[in-house]
Order: sequence, then C-alpha cells, then structure tokens
Amino acid sequence: MPPKRGSGLFAAENPADVRERAAKVEIVPTSRGADPLRFLDDEGRQTHAFWIRKHSYRAVDGDRIQFTALDAILSAWRGLYPWKQLTERRMNRKSAAILKRLGMSITRKECGTGPAD
Repeated sequence: MPPKRGSGLFAAENPADVRERAAKVEIVPTSRGADPLRFLDDEGRQTHAFWIRKHSYRAVDGDRIQFTALDAILSAWRGLYPWKQLTERRMNRKSAAILKRLGMSITRKECGTGPAD
C-alpha cells in the first residue's frame, strides 16, 4: 500500500517531496528593518490608532487607551452564560474533529469536559 500523501505529518512525508516544495518557496526578507524595537513600537501605535478610529477604544492620555462603554459590554458578554458554554462546546467539537482526522483520540475526562470519576 503506498504511503498517504498530504497527511501533514512531516515524519511520514517523502523527503523528495519536501525538497521539491522547499525549492519552490520564495524567501521573503524580514520587514522589521534595522531597528526591530522601533518597528514593534510603530506597529503598536498603528494598531492603537486603528482601534481608536474604529471606536473600539478611546485615547485617555498620552499612550493610554481604554475600552469604550459599548465595546466593554460586547467583550464581557462573551464570557457569560450561555455564550461561554456555547463557545466552549464549539471549540471542543472542533478539537475532537481535528483529533479524529489525525487518528488520535482523547476522552472527555482527559480534556476536562466530562464528569470526573
């Protein structure tokens, strides 16, 4: 039986296929420039400016930002009943599907979603 192709598990990949894919990948230079700390600072300021433009946050003073009242409410309700439980259930289903696709199994007790015996 021929080996499975495209399984995503590198140990099972054919070395010739890996070399072929690696030869096709273009190497992209880093975009941080000469001063990576300056890059991170600029990126953080751009992100804050974006959030303020979208009215998710408001500028308080200097470099501080704070949630707007509406976004504070919208971010908090996702952690309350029943949304928290619905989100957890959805994530557990997705995790179980991935594990099943990879041929692995985990019990509800091991992942913390089932009753503890």
